[in-house]
Parts: sequence; structure tokens; C-alpha cells
Amino acid sequence: MKLNKGTLAFDFGSSSGRLILGVLDEGNNKISIKEIHRFENKSVVLNKNEYWDFLYLFNELKAGLKKASLEKDVEIVSLGIDTWGVDYGWIDEDGDLLYNPICYRDQRTESIINEVHSKISKFDLFKESGNQFYPFNTLYQIYYDIYEKKILEKGAKKFLFLPNLFAYYLTGKESWEYTIASTSGLLNSKSRAWSGDIFEKLKIPKEIKGEIKESGTILGEIKREIIEELGINNMEVILTASHDSAAAAAGAPLKNKNSLYIINGTWSLLGIESEMSVLTEEAFRNNIINEGGVNKTVRVLKMIPGLWILQQLRKNFSERNLNIGYEKFGEMAKSSNIDSFVNLEDERFLYTKNMEKEIKKYCIETKQIIPETEEDLLRTAYNSLKKEYKKGIDTIKKITNINFEDFIAIGGGIQDKFLCQEVANELGREIRTGPIEASAFGNIITQFISLGLIESYEKARKIIESSSEISVYYPRQEVY
Repeated sequence: MKLNKGTLAFDFGSSSGRLILGVLDEGNNKISIKEIHRFENKSVVLNKNEYWDFLYLFNELKAGLKKASLEKDVEIVSLGIDTWGVDYGWIDEDGDLLYNPICYRDQRTESIINEVHSKISKFDLFKESGNQFYPFNTLYQIYYDIYEKKILEKGAKKFLFLPNLFAYYLTGKESWEYTIASTSGLLNSKSRAWSGDIFEKLKIPKEIKGEIKESGTILGEIKREIIEELGINNMEVILTASHDSAAAAAGAPLKNKNSLYIINGTWSLLGIESEMSVLTEEAFRNNIINEGGVNKTVRVLKMIPGLWILQQLRKNFSERNLNIGYEKFGEMAKSSNIDSFVNLEDERFLYTKNMEKEIKKYCIETKQIIPETEEDLLRTAYNSLKKEYKKGIDTIKKITNINFEDFIAIGGGIQDKFLCQEVANELGREIRTGPIEASAFGNIITQFISLGLIESYEKARKIIESSSEISVYYPRQEVY
């Protein structure tokens, strides 16, 4: 019996990781997905620095491979790895990891920010790389490691972004994949290659990196010793869309080039797929981000506050022994008619430990009705989210001059039906939602395309749409 082809998508998040099996049916018309393995991820603080436990994570990767080998009725032919952006590990001349990768939340770069920008301004850096200023960007981390930690004097030879670091220890081959590298602040956004200008101005040695590889590049097979250790069949390791948001965008069933998508999470990313970056002064002022996408595209993005406000309210409720699940939030908010809202881009809402208090304080300052009940607080939160989404969409529209023909929301946040309906009402247009597992789908289809099992991303996205539950929300439609 001929077995259907399967690929493995390792999706590493900053709080958890999972392994998803994607199986392409015999007619290449549908992809079924199945979670094989899930595990916790958390950073570790040691001597004031915050690290990722890479050895633990690599062991979980191997545990996932072992579990996947037990799957019947499928021929697993490849695997791909995606992670969050910017973070990396250093390897020495022998290929050994010098120390665990440092977490982007570590604050070690604060001391060198001004020094970096005395050599290259924030705007010039944006024009070159397409990235906005974030103190955790790879650029600042690398600069700190070289000039403060003196890492090169301690034997460091190459740095590898996290998904490429995992792939290195699976295959023994170094790589730098485009989508993950595009988060670093070290690329030229137009050429899609390392920026000679940035490396020169910051005096970063060119020898610490190698050639940028496109998404879908076949890196090689798993090392023999790992095959024997785990007792698994060999498979190709493919440089998929290695940045998790690039994978999610790849897994969004966009209709055409005028499609707008939103990855709905703690932070939400509004974006389009474009043939070129938007590097204007107006884009810079509006915090537009340009990052790499699949199929030689650029993702023009606006990062906006997302579900953080709901997560923090739930935490506050819990502290008062009100254990309310997210599934109840929409119904509770629906029972309130309060029209108050807050500006979620105000820094007080990004860092507060008491979201309830800050919401009430803001409403007093802006002379709005003060939300007193949990229902009122939740309604205020939803009011704020829908306005934030509309503001973000208006910004993207203004910057790109595109009249969007299609709007689709993907990711875990689309499970909140009340939020989806509120956004449709606010926009005055229909929105499609799905799939929830967009990053897994994006990882998987990139592999199938690379292997020649699916002919194009256009075809792959049609397969995703037919393989997923896609919902449509129309303006002013009631949700029950």
C-alpha cells in the first residue's frame, strides 16, 4: 500500500513548543494536521542574565521525533523548524555551543544602545534594514556580545539564529534562513542579503555569518548518530519559514495580493505580502516593520497591542478569586453597554501589573464612564481592541496605498467569536477567520512545495482553505 507523505513542523514558542504532523492526502487536495508532542518552554535566570535552556529544548525535539516515528500509515519525509525572532547561539571552531542562547527579554543591551546609534541613526537603520527600533533586536545583542562580553576573544566563530541552531545540531550544517534573519536588523531590506553598510559602521566582523538561504531550501539529512540513537527513519531537514510569524503568514489562505491579514495573539501583527519594502519617513514614524516572507516577498507589518489586555484582566480577576475562563469573556462583555475605551498604545497598559486599576484611572482622566463591574471592564477592553485594530488597518492602508479586497484573521485569538464580530462591526466589512494553526500550516506547506509535492503557494493556500474551518463575520451580525 502506498503511504501518504507527511512532514513535521516543530513550532517553538517562548512559553511552549509543539510538534505537528502534516499529512498530504493521495490526491494532494487536503492536508490533515495532528499534534504529536507538546512541551513547556521557559527562560532561566543565572548571574543576572536570562537564558533559554537549549539543551532541554533540543532533547524535546528528539522526543518529538521519537514519538513521530511511531505514527502508522504515513511516510514522514521531512521536518522544518520555526521559532520566535532575533535570538541566536554562538558556536566555536569545533561546532560546540559556547553557552545557552540569551533570551530577548534580557536587558543587557541597554548599556550600548546610545553607542550603536552614535554610529548609525535609528532612521538610517530603518531605511537599510526595514526594522524598527527594539532594544532586543539581534543587532544590539551581537554588538554587546562582541564589544562588552568580548565573545570573539572567547572562541566564538559563528552565530546561528535559533531555528538554524536546532537544524545545525540535527544535520551538522550551518545555515541562515531569510525570514528569521530579516528580524535581526542586520539585513539590507532591498537586497535580502546581509547589510555591508551596517556591518561596516558597527565594525561587526563579516566572518561570523554565512550566506542567506531562501525559505524552502533543503539543508540535508539528519545525522547518522541521531538516527541510530532514536531508532527513526531518516528524513530531510528543510529551512522552512523559520520565523513563526512568517510561517503564520504563509499559512494564511490569502485570496490575492490585496489581502490583509492579522495574526491574533498577545501582540497582534497586521500585515500584507508585498514585492518590496516600504522604507519612507512616514512608514518610520508610524512604526511600520518590514520582514521577510516566503516566495520572495516582504511582510509589511504594523505591530499592535492584542490580547494582552484580556490576559491581564483575567489575571486580576483571578487574584480576587474570580476564576473566569476566556470562553466566558465575550458573553460577559456583551451584557454591558458601556462605550468607554483606552488607548492600548499608552505605555501604562504595556507594563502595568494591575490592568483594572489603569483602565479605571484612564477613564477618569479622559472623562469617560468608569467601568465598575467585570462585565464593564471586559466591554471596555473589547472596545479598545476593535478601535486599535481599525487604527492599525487605517495606518497600513495609508502607508501602502492599497484598498484591501480581503481581510483574514488567523491564530489562537480567532477563537474569541465576540471579538471577531466586534472587529467586523467596527470596520463595517466582513472578515474571514482561520486557520487557528496557521504557523503549523505555513511550516508544512513550505516543506511540501520544496519537495515538489505542491506546485505553488497559491495552490497550497487553496489546500489550506479546504482543509480548515474558515468562518466569515459580517458587520452587525449577532453572535450567540
